[in-house]
Amino acid sequence: MPVITPEQARAHHLAWLLYSSGAYEDDDGGLVYEYQPYRHIARMSKHFMEVLSGRRHNRTIIQIPPQHCKSTTATEGLSTYFLGTNPNKRVGICSYNADLAEDFGYRNKQRMQDYGAKAFGVEIDKSRKSKADWGLDGYPTGGMVSVGVGGALTGKRLDFLIIDDAFKNYEDAMSLSNRNKVWNWLMTVAFTRLSRNAPVIVIGTRWHPDDHIGRLIEQGRDPKKPTFDVISFPAVAV
Repeated sequence: MPVITPEQARAHHLAWLLYSSGAYEDDDGGLVYEYQPYRHIARMSKHFMEVLSGRRHNRTIIQIPPQHCKSTTATEGLSTYFLGTNPNKRVGICSYNADLAEDFGYRNKQRMQDYGAKAFGVEIDKSRKSKADWGLDGYPTGGMVSVGVGGALTGKRLDFLIIDDAFKNYEDAMSLSNRNKVWNWLMTVAFTRLSRNAPVIVIGTRWHPDDHIGRLIEQGRDPKKPTFDVISFPAVAV
């Protein structure tokens, strides 16, 4: 595969994803990137770029089975690409618990620390030590905050929100009280922090028809409520 330049990484999410995932030389001296752009990944990336350019609706649901690189593609690759190209904006990452959300925050911070300077000309703000709430040097109003479902976002404006797997597993999603907890938190906390026209990506495995994704799709039937573009990748495509 040809070498991806910093300029190419800055111009497109998929190029940034490969560029910032590392590479090694094969036996023939060719460059092999750690991350492979399979067709479903390329499709997601194309959609993301259309959202960021304003050519598509700014709210997207992606239904996808486990182990299909959804977190690397969106929660890590897309969030850091958005922040690199908009360093004064604030990105929110949400997952089913604080530990996983913080882990996303740490990996994203590391990605930007390793590759952000060459691709975007930005440096990590060393005064902000947290893995779950960090930013870029010279841009005090921007950064990335990572929280689990139920976590606090008080006072934190979000210019881009990614919700990645709001439920841990099948058992978690089978509980009506858990589904209500996730839904209530989204409606009363996460979505209330969004700035005007902020993109929202809701991505996850569907465990129950009445999960937050199902409710968002159903809510969108009301013309007075926000709607989402829906992309589905079935586990078995026929």
